[in-house]
This record gives sequence, C-alpha cells and structure tokens, in this order.
Amino acid sequence: MDAASRTWWGPTLPVMAPARSGPWSATSPAPLRRLPAAATRLLTAWADLDRFEAPDVPMRGGDYHHVDAFPAHEPAVWPPATVKAPGSGSQVRCTQVLVGCIPVPEVEDALDRVFGDLRLQAHGLKPRRGGASVPAHTCRASFLLDETGRPLPDSFDHAVLLDFVRHVEHEVRGGRGVDDVVRTGLGKLDVFQQELRERWGKAIEGSRASSPFAAVQQCLAAVEAGGSRNHRVSVTWIERDSEPPRLLPAFFHDDLEAAATGPTSALLHHYLQGDQASAPPGAVDVRAGEHPAVDLLDPALLPRAAWPSEHLPRLSQQIALTALLNGQAPVSGVNGPPGTGKTTFLRDVYANVITDRAGVLVTCADPAAAFGKGRTVDLGGTETGYCYAPPADARGFEMLVASSNNAAVENVTREIPDLEALGKTHRENTTYFRTVTGAETVQKTVKKKGAVASTLDRAPEEVTRPGLLPEGKQAWGLGAAALGSRDRVGAFQQVLDPYTGDSTPWHHLFAELTRPGPLTWQQARRNFHDRRRAVDEAIEQLQRTRQEVTRLPLLQSARDEAARTVEAHRGDLAAARTAVTTLANAADRADTGLSEARARLTESAAGRPGRLARTFGSGAARAWQRERDAAVTAEETASRAADGAHRALDEAREEETSVRTLLGVSIDALAAAQTRLAQAQTAAGALDPERHVDDERWWRRSVEDRELGTAWVDESLQRLRIELFQAALAVHEAFARAAHKQVRGNLRLWFALQNGKVADHEIPAVAPDVWASLFLVVPLVSTTFASVARLLQHVPSGSLGWLIVDEAGQATPGAAVGAMGRFRRAVVVGDPQQLEPVVTLPRQLIRQLMTTRGADLDFSPHRTSVQRLADAVTTRGTTRLGKWIGLPLIVHNRCDDVMFSIANRMAYQDAMIQGRTRPVRDDAAALGPSCWIDVVGPVDGHVGAQDWAAVRSILDRIDWTAPADEEHPPLSVAVISPFRDAVAQLSTRVPAHLKALLPRDWSAERVKKTLARVEVGTVHTFQGKEHDVVLLVLGGGSAGARSWAAETPNLLNVAVTRAKDRLFVIASYENWRGAGHAGTLASMLPRVPFTPV
Repeated sequence: MDAASRTWWGPTLPVMAPARSGPWSATSPAPLRRLPAAATRLLTAWADLDRFEAPDVPMRGGDYHHVDAFPAHEPAVWPPATVKAPGSGSQVRCTQVLVGCIPVPEVEDALDRVFGDLRLQAHGLKPRRGGASVPAHTCRASFLLDETGRPLPDSFDHAVLLDFVRHVEHEVRGGRGVDDVVRTGLGKLDVFQQELRERWGKAIEGSRASSPFAAVQQCLAAVEAGGSRNHRVSVTWIERDSEPPRLLPAFFHDDLEAAATGPTSALLHHYLQGDQASAPPGAVDVRAGEHPAVDLLDPALLPRAAWPSEHLPRLSQQIALTALLNGQAPVSGVNGPPGTGKTTFLRDVYANVITDRAGVLVTCADPAAAFGKGRTVDLGGTETGYCYAPPADARGFEMLVASSNNAAVENVTREIPDLEALGKTHRENTTYFRTVTGAETVQKTVKKKGAVASTLDRAPEEVTRPGLLPEGKQAWGLGAAALGSRDRVGAFQQVLDPYTGDSTPWHHLFAELTRPGPLTWQQARRNFHDRRRAVDEAIEQLQRTRQEVTRLPLLQSARDEAARTVEAHRGDLAAARTAVTTLANAADRADTGLSEARARLTESAAGRPGRLARTFGSGAARAWQRERDAAVTAEETASRAADGAHRALDEAREEETSVRTLLGVSIDALAAAQTRLAQAQTAAGALDPERHVDDERWWRRSVEDRELGTAWVDESLQRLRIELFQAALAVHEAFARAAHKQVRGNLRLWFALQNGKVADHEIPAVAPDVWASLFLVVPLVSTTFASVARLLQHVPSGSLGWLIVDEAGQATPGAAVGAMGRFRRAVVVGDPQQLEPVVTLPRQLIRQLMTTRGADLDFSPHRTSVQRLADAVTTRGTTRLGKWIGLPLIVHNRCDDVMFSIANRMAYQDAMIQGRTRPVRDDAAALGPSCWIDVVGPVDGHVGAQDWAAVRSILDRIDWTAPADEEHPPLSVAVISPFRDAVAQLSTRVPAHLKALLPRDWSAERVKKTLARVEVGTVHTFQGKEHDVVLLVLGGGSAGARSWAAETPNLLNVAVTRAKDRLFVIASYENWRGAGHAGTLASMLPRVPFTPV
C-alpha cells in the first residue's frame, strides 16, 4: 500500500445526522477544504522549522538498555547485549546506530555564531535551550540493525540541523551573506538528503557479502560527513509487534506537509484564518456593557449536564461553557489564568459531550443491531478479526486532550477518572465499569521457566494487572486513558487485558462486557429519559418564571391601563345616569305639557258653537275655530315633544345599560390584570437575586459578587444535572454490554492496529470504525502533540469530534495542526501570560526560513502560540492588555491573597477576582508569612551558599512526621528556579537533606513517599501543577540572566501561582528588585534579611 493512502487526510467517515442545529456540528462532519495560498505557505514554513529540531541521543543506559560508543574494531559480541533480558518472550531486541553524535552545547555555539540573538548577546546571555549535569547530545543521522547486527535497508533517517549549520557557517566564513546562504541552502536540502539516501542504498547493496559489523562500518562510511566518527550504539527491548522507535524529532512534518498539499478539516481551515492584531469579525465582548453576556444567560441555553461536584460553577465558567455548547464555531479559545478553574470547566465539557451522545444512543432499540454487519479483517498469516461499523450518528462525540506539556496531558486524564475528583456525596452513584479500573493481584498457574508442557511443571504465581490510575488511586470508572507513546498504549493494554480469556479470575473489560451490568439496556434508557425530563422540566419552570418576571413591566402597564379604563367607564356611567335623569325630567315635562294641551283641547271641544253658528261663520264660531286649531296644534306639538323626550330617555337608558356592562367588563379585566400582576410580583419576590438574572437586584450587585456566583442554577437543579450525567454513563455501559460482541471485536482490532497487526490493505476501512469504538467505551483519551502523528496516523481528516488543547499558550502554532486536521471542533484552553512556547532555533534563522517560504512573520513560533491563534478566531471574548482574547475565566481559587495579588497586578492588570475562601493550612502558616528572603546572591547562575542555607532552613522547620489523612493531606513543597543549572544542584541537595531529617527506622516505602512530597524543577516543569508551599530560588548571578527571567511576567507568574498557601522568594533583593517584573514581587512581599545559623 502506498504511503499516501495510509495518511490521515484520506477518505472521510459517513455523513451523520447533526445533533445540534446550524451549518455543521461536532456530530456531523463538515466538508473537507483546501487551504488558501497564505495558509499553505505558512504550513510549509512550519514544516521546514520542524525539520530543524535536533534529536536527543541517550548517553546512559541501564540493565535493559545498552548505550555505548560505536566500537573502533569488531567486538567479540555483535550486536551488543544488554545486562539483562526481559523474561517475556513477547519482546525483541532493537539496536540503533546513532551517526555523528555531538554535544548539544557545541551545536548551540555554532547556531549562536551564525544566527546569534543580538538582544540576548547585548545582555551577555546565551539562549538557554538546555543544559543538565550531563550535557545532552544530538546526532545527524540514525539507522536500525536486524537481529544479526546488519543494517536494515529502509531504516536510515537524517536530521538536517547539523549539516545545515555546518554548511551555513562554512559559506559565511567564505564571505557570503547569511540570508543568501540560508535561502540557497534550503533549496539544496532535499537534494542533499536524496544524495545521502542514494549513498546509503549503494552501501547496503555493496555490503551484502560482508559480515554484519563490516556492513555497518561500510554504511557509516557512506553517510559520514566532515570526518565525524563519533557514533554510538543503543540497544533496547520492544514488543515484538510494535514499531521500532525513531530518534528524529520531526514530529509534525508529515502532518504539516499533508495539510498544505491536500484537503483538510474545516477546523484547521478556521484555525489559520485569524488576524492576531485585532478582534475577529463579529466579535462580542462578554465583559463589556451594562448587562454583559446577557444573551448567554438565557436559562433555555443552560448546559443540561454537570460534573458531580459539591460546588456550583463560577459565572465566567458558565458563560464560557454555554457559549461553547450552543455555538457552531469550529475553534473556541478559552483564556484561563492560573487557578481559575480550567480543569473544572473541562470536566463540565466532558459531562455534556457524554450526555449528548447518550441522547443519541438511547434512540437505539437494540445496541447490537445498531452496528453494521461484521466483516473479516486480515491480521496477517492465518489470524483474522471481525470489524463492526458503529452507529454513524453516535460518532462526532470523541474527545481527545492534547498538549505540548506532558504534565498537562497526564493531569487531565488522571483527574477525570479519579474518584477523589468527585464530590463526596456523588462518589457512590458515579460509576462506569468501575470494577475493571483497579489494580488486581491474583494467583495464576504459570509454566515454570524452562519446563516442558506438563501439569507437574506448572505452579501458582501471583500476577498483577495494573490499574487505570497510578499509585493505587481508585477510579470511579473507565472515563479516560492516557495514550500517545507506545509505552502508554502498552500500559493501557495491560489495564484492559484484551487477550486474557473470559474465565480469568480477575475483572477485565473484555470479560466484564459479557456479564450483566447494574442496569439492563431498557432500564438504562428509561432512567436516562426520566432524568432528562426532570432537568428539562426544571429549566422549563425557570423559563416560565423568567417569562413572568420579564412580563412584570408589561403587566404593570396592563393593570394601569385597565384601571384607567374602569375609571373612564365609571365616568361614562355617571354621565349616562345624569343624562337619564335629565331626560326623564324632560319627558315628565313633556308629558305634563301634553296633558295640558290635551286638556285645553278637551276644554275647547266643550265650548263648540252650534251648527248654525258654524254654518254662517259667526264671529263667535270663527274665534272658537281659531282656538280649536291652536289647541290641536298645541296638542300635536306636545305629543311630538313627549314622544321625542321618551325616545331620548329610552336611548339614554340603553346607553346607561351599555356603559354599566362595559364597566363590569373593565372591572373584571382589572381584577384579572391585578391577579396576573400579583402572580408575577409573587414570582419576582421569590427570586434569588444571586441566581436569577432578570431580577434587577442581580445587576445592582458588584461585578465581583456576580462573578463569584452562577446564573439560574441552584443546588436542586445542579443535583438534577449531575444525575443526568450519571444516567448518561449508565447508558454508555449498558450499550456496550448489550453490544459486547461488536465492541469486543472492534477493541481487539484497535489494539491490533496499534501493534501493527492489521494488514495494510485493511487499514483505511478498519481504522475509523475501531477508533470510534474505542472512544465509545473510553470517552476521552490524551496524548502529546508529538505523538499525534503516530497515534492517529490512520484516522481520516475531520472524522473525530472534540479536540481539547490544554496549556495552549505553551504550544507552538504548528504543533496542533495534525490534531486539528483530524477533528471537527476544538476547545483551546490556555493563558498567553504563562509559559510561552519553547523555541530552540535562533530568531534570525526562523525569520529567514519563514521569509523564504513567503510566510507571515507574525505566525513565527517565537511570536505566537496555539492559544493566540485560537483567540484570534474566537468571536466571544474580551480585550486584555490591549489584545483580544477568547472566553475569559476570571475567578481565581488557588492562591492565598499575597500570591494572588502579585500575579493579578503583574500579569493581568487586576482583571482576576479572588474566589478562594479556604484558610491557610496550619502547617504552612507555622512557617510564617510569605516573604522575600534576602540573601547574598551567587556570582553566576548556580545556587549560592546562602540560597541553599535558606532553602534548608525552611525544610528544617516542617514537621515531616506529622500524621495525614484525607481531610488533612500531607504538606507538599515545590523548590523552583528559572535556571536549569540551579535546579541541577538543588535536585541533588534537597532529597539528600530531607532524607537526613527523617527517622532512621522508617521503611523505604515511607521514606520514598515523603521524599515525593517535595518536587524540584525549573519553572517550565511546573506549569499545570500546584503545591502548598513554594520556595522560589531565583539565583541569577548576572544581569543578563535576571533580565532573561524577568523581562516578561510569564516565568514569574507561573512560579508564583504554583503556591497555594505560602511563597518564599529566595534571592538577593538588591540584585533583583530592579529586574523587570521581579520588581512587583519585591514591592509586594515583605523583605526578611537572611541570617545564617
């Protein structure tokens, strides 16, 4: 199979139904995309830089590791043997020849001569790239030997740094300019490497008739350069089926080249698009405005699940989590200063991703039927396996933690499954295959060494299966695993023990899957539905309450309008009543007038003249007629008036009735409005102003008060969210048990894939399915960036769900490319104000390499980091120190006030909020307050006499024999220095002195545990850790050294914030108080002159 078809940018997984709305989500793969020209130039430049990293050469061996100079003459034994050989027949010898070895300081001197950092040289300080008690070595090439000691044809690797530096130095001495030499030299590198490989190939062919040792000599002669014959031989033992280790450190080169030349994930495309000089388009500052981030505080957006903790999240953690889970952006940067709960935040991310997947799994009526039909997989020879495609819609929830910091990777994958990471009240009910995670020792019958296959030659022997966590720690379940290196994969294989028979006496996953679990599949489904319904109903009640509260102003207006309507109708009724009275009087008058008119008419009829008088029209008759006509007219007029008056009265009475009806309706409406208003006022009165955002009292609180709490979530809702997460774990366990045949088959294939047993032609189809199955059972795994290309080499682009980058401020920008190319969404957590990326190459060389490829210099590894690139594309964030950063976590919970205040002022412009309430532990307080112990400084970077005396005096005051328990764990101490040479001395002195303080009758194990309570190291080894007491030994004998350590706040910020209870700075006050940010420590810590005893 060709190399291209084995790489991660191969075919994508089947399309899955999205779990969240939007253009795409972590559960549905986005289309692959080709990068724009600027991004491809950048990746090519980063790939060049990766080639220039120098490999490490081992200088010391052990019982199972032989390391020595390559012999000048053929030895009696070739290849060399180790002092001891493993008892297991599963391991084979691996022999490497390391070509042209040279001490690293010599390489650094050459780099400084050609590409010297003028800024550091001005201070008389060389770049500190390494340094230890035994100088590190590197080499220019390496190759492997077979069991007979003969070179393996395809094993030659070339490290370009040594040859390139020698070439540039030679040309510069000849008068050429550095830039010109670098530019032309880069163009010749590939040609030079090809020539080396051709010479190697000819040497292999020409040495076939020679003895194995002579063949090695011939191959060395073919690839030697500059007369260098300082070669070494390294012999180790590896698993028979595992890939031999290679020394070259170009961990990222292949992934960088692949992403630059082929289609890659939308995640990686997004990651490379930011402008670090400004906020991204559409940026929203979650810390700005009268009601900051109010749109993210809608209870409908609340994450449904929660990590089982005794504490509620801080507001900034809640906002960050809500923005992440309800957003669609491929990259989300989260900016967390020391002690602000980054791990707590990641635990809640973990709980919600698992719960989201459980919501998909419970839609399956039969887990076994949800897998595809089994297909046979060729494992070489006669061995076969069976692969079953997992359900497509259950993919996209995979979680991988990656970092450049080994400690950070270990911390997350050890803390997630650790039982003590749970709140005490939740430890019993949070469980997930718990029985398979603890170490077990059992009696097994094994064959005696050298015995024949007979029952008489077999004897019982104690065999231990390691636990998921080290040092006997108890896990709540199979929640996470540290992978990456071959050693870690091997250790994980021992925990799961996939090749042990089901009848084994101990609990291992492959047997446990076939046994009944705590819940059947249907019970787990019902339980999950019930728990989810409870959470949804609680949140719906919050929404109803919120609707009532938000409607309060409208209800008040409606009540007032109803009251005005009632008053208006009452006025109308009074007017109508007045009109009726008036018209009734008028009708009475009209009736009286009509009666009078009729009376006159009647009276006139009585005086009617006789017929004769009427006939002849006598004067009397004519007068009567006139009176008669007038009476008739008056009666008609009065009648019409009476009719009109009565009609008007009837109309007025009808109007009165209508108005009275309207008044009754308006009175009822007012009563209803008053009832609704009273209900809303009751709801508002019942609100907790520390929880409910819609209560104006929430916004009237101080920023500090708000940030120390959380929105909407009280203890009752938190309990429901925790129970939903616990139910989600039960769903995963029941699902795996119900589909045990498919899960076991796929997991065995995953181990076969890691051990190189899967045939090449099977890998493209098998790898996505077995990785999806591993993540289905083990929700989160971790690795360093350096191991991504090897561990995930067969994983297609954009096929996995969630990449979690920890300590991202410490990672070079190119380190994350391989991981981002394989995932759909990334949570990038870090802090640019802590340790920056360690870059060993000179800046001038980096500049030239970037310029030659046409790459933007702002993306140079010494100028930016994974965190800064992620922040540049994160639209929810804030501005700090004049730069846009991603979602900020701001409540500090670790350090006592002095350390908190120093870091807050020195590195964060007082943007953090102190959230710690725990008092200083008594044994730390007994050492006295945190202070600056003023000593006579050393003359160089080493520890001076008074430095060591001050360290010793503090160690002497600690009671190392004090009893400890879970409530009162033993005091932990860190001895930190910025300088490796200082640490080299302290690493020897501190353990020796501490051991002398311990009782002589203590057991070796108790002494070992006590010594482990004190950790000594450089600042770089401590990021991500914390200790009760920190002794910061600054040393720094030269002004240049002090400037290097304190020029930026980063180193000192990390050192100071490792201390939870006490910080003792041990240094010359006079030398350091004017050295950059060390002045902040000098001004805020009390100065205590050291008096030697």
